[in-house]
Amino acid sequence: MIKLSEIKELDIKITWKMIFIGLCEKQISTKDVINYAVEQISNNEEKIEVLELAGESENDHEYILSLVRKLQEDSLNYDIEKRKIRIAIVKNTISKKNNNFIDGLLELTDLWCKLDYPKDPPHVIQGLDNFLSPTEYYTKENYDILYKKNYEWFVKELSFLQKQ
Repeated sequence: MIKLSEIKELDIKITWKMIFIGLCEKQISTKDVINYAVEQISNNEEKIEVLELAGESENDHEYILSLVRKLQEDSLNYDIEKRKIRIAIVKNTISKKNNNFIDGLLELTDLWCKLDYPKDPPHVIQGLDNFLSPTEYYTKENYDILYKKNYEWFVKELSFLQKQ
């Protein structure tokens, strides 16, 4: 699970549509959404749904989801908003390079598998659309290459999302 503060730290615009997607996919907690609503009220937000969210119990996931559904912006691109969540998840994995290259490769593979291996990942999984043997794949050199590719992808993706 990610926190909205992690997305904010990346200098990415938080939207109600992004929050809705994160709630549906159980990537953002109801408690975090309530805290965000409180913050919005302190910034002079007066929408009734935001006011209701701020006073809601974190245990009422369905009601919170229904309020956020009403707040989400229809004009925003679903895929872009989903990518905002994904970038925060990726950051949590690649923010520190693993000293153990086998564990590092497994972490990167696990990351992209958890994200349902989207169309644009920078990662290569041994045996998936390639003929790399385990002895070719599980090397320090390969980890260094793949970590660099993942990191470069992260920087490029972050730059794009910060402009959205």
